[in-house]
Amino acid sequence: MPSWLAVPLFWLGAAVFFGVSLRALWRDIRLRRGGSRAEGQVTSVRVGTRVKGGANYTPVVRFTTGSGDIIVAEPRVYRTWQGRFRPGRRVLIYYDPTDPKDMRIKGYAYLVPGVLTIGSALLLAAPTAMIIDELFS
Repeated sequence: MPSWLAVPLFWLGAAVFFGVSLRALWRDIRLRRGGSRAEGQVTSVRVGTRVKGGANYTPVVRFTTGSGDIIVAEPRVYRTWQGRFRPGRRVLIYYDPTDPKDMRIKGYAYLVPGVLTIGSALLLAAPTAMIIDELFS
């Protein structure tokens, strides 16, 4: 690979990473600000296996929508520790009224999209500065 191609390829990878993390952050903000709310209850915790070994934990929650539908769903993200989300725990749910399975649990591992967005923006800044310097020098 030519050395001049490394910076644009790194920039492209960082841009894709930034886009994916920004989309996750936007989804979280959209549900928290514009979604419907319901009180739910953790019914179980699904335990999975991570690729690198060890377990991951995802709470399964049950809640009733504003229209009276009973929904059993789990967040899209999992954690590597069970934490305080154990069966029987009451939780606040934010959900999309048009797709109630698109939901989030208040206080459950949603710092990650923000951290990834900031980190990927920083990764994107360095090659962008190098490309601009190369173009205008």
